[in-house]
Amino acid sequence: VAPAPTPLPPPSAKLPAGQWRGEYFNNRDLLGTPALVRNDATVDFNWGMGSPAAGVIGADNFSARWTSTLNLPSGVYRFRATVDDGVRVFVNDRLVIDGWRVQAAATLESGDIALSGAVPVRVEYFEATGEARITLTWFLTGGAPPPPPPPPAGDVWTAEYFNNADLGGAPVLVRAEGGSINYNWGTGSPAPGIVNSDFFSARWNRAVNLAGGTYRFRVAVDDAVRLFVNNALIIDQWRQQGVTEFSAEIALPAGAIPIRLEYADFTGDAVIRLSWELVSGGGGGGGGGGSMPEPSWSRVKPRQPYTGEYFANRDLSGAPALVRQDSDIDFDWGNGSPGPGVPADNFSVRWTNTFRLDKGKYRFITETDDGVRLYINDRLVIDKWQTQSRRQHTYETSLNSGDYVIRMEYFDEGGAAFARLRVEVLKESGGPIGNIITCVPPQPQNYAWIKLYRLDGNNQWYSLGRGIGSVSASGFLKIDGLPVDENRFGGAGEPYKVEQWIDGKVARATGDFQRGEPIFRVRAFADNVTP
Repeated sequence: VAPAPTPLPPPSAKLPAGQWRGEYFNNRDLLGTPALVRNDATVDFNWGMGSPAAGVIGADNFSARWTSTLNLPSGVYRFRATVDDGVRVFVNDRLVIDGWRVQAAATLESGDIALSGAVPVRVEYFEATGEARITLTWFLTGGAPPPPPPPPAGDVWTAEYFNNADLGGAPVLVRAEGGSINYNWGTGSPAPGIVNSDFFSARWNRAVNLAGGTYRFRVAVDDAVRLFVNNALIIDQWRQQGVTEFSAEIALPAGAIPIRLEYADFTGDAVIRLSWELVSGGGGGGGGGGSMPEPSWSRVKPRQPYTGEYFANRDLSGAPALVRQDSDIDFDWGNGSPGPGVPADNFSVRWTNTFRLDKGKYRFITETDDGVRLYINDRLVIDKWQTQSRRQHTYETSLNSGDYVIRMEYFDEGGAAFARLRVEVLKESGGPIGNIITCVPPQPQNYAWIKLYRLDGNNQWYSLGRGIGSVSASGFLKIDGLPVDENRFGGAGEPYKVEQWIDGKVARATGDFQRGEPIFRVRAFADNVTP
């Protein structure tokens, strides 16, 4: 059983100006002479898709090194880096944070370090492609803070809200919340005037009476989440991300089971949902007084085994070393081999199966360490052929009744090897579908509408019902969490079409059946309602 983490005090204030020497390189490896040397007030940057210095440093494939000497009172400290992509932090020339890898926004933390006086600190960073950000903070750990309140029994959660993204310090709001945890605050606040609309966090505690058995817990989140069940950490996805679903299974005894959910929102939309279901065992039980949300999906299991072709290389080349029938794609090989003739590292797999599906909306979820590609009827819908730690990727589409060939390709570079595919059919919700209003500004006689479509597995456009959300800080409409402009649109296998309607007529349309390329801008007035 994993121990519950100790909540930490809030990070230190911004550093005094001029304390960091920044060296910037036009490569990912800090090689050669820096293209730019300057003094930076802090190591606290969010360049987005831009450059640290336009015209001097590229927007992708660059690196930086910051050095400083900090004068610290005697005490025990922790250092924290929030980064996209790679980071190394050295304190007293000792490596204390090592996250030198391509990754989405993640927060990494050192252990406790006893420090006093003048302390040399060096931060090394690289950006691969996409978003670029780096923030360094540190703080005294001090004495242990009081433990979280005991979970209440029954159909009530104790909710604590914090005006920071790390559950630090005292909560600004504590309240009882009945029913389920099922919130979509959009760009708003859980409690306007009390809790921030960005950079806030929350913790929910409760004891739930469950029958003994194996349970599957599921969260949907934007941005960060940790879930503890019976004092064991079963979901740990503490990073900035668009709405993503995670699930985990755990065997539980009968009785009152403590559940703790920790959540943080950084910027943009704020979403958190929790549900669970009994998978096996027990004689009923469930969500504690009927508080478990009705699942909005059900799993589609294969009717026959997958044909698995295993290759002794990373690129599916040559003849397979092993061909076998796999009942499901759900493997955790750890540091071992998938089977005879296949190495433990640097191997690849291709699985193929035919699903007979009814008409409906479907979700395909891959979870792999490392790379993955997923095809529906030979159309690429998930393309993450890259070295990565264990990560989920999701694709949703509407399909007509019929047979669909599902092909998943996977490779492992080194270390742990994990591959899973889950297919779910989504239940129809009563929510809005189709038109997404963006009033510019809202006037009864002149509405501007944005209609957003996606190409489905039948090569037909269907309308996306995204509900109420937000415009990005830049004012651009967002699709799947990415601002829509000439550089940011649906990725390979995820084409989009966008139409702008004014006074009931199409004013502009972008995108085609190959790949959507919307480039118009939606102004960020207060009344915008967008994906």
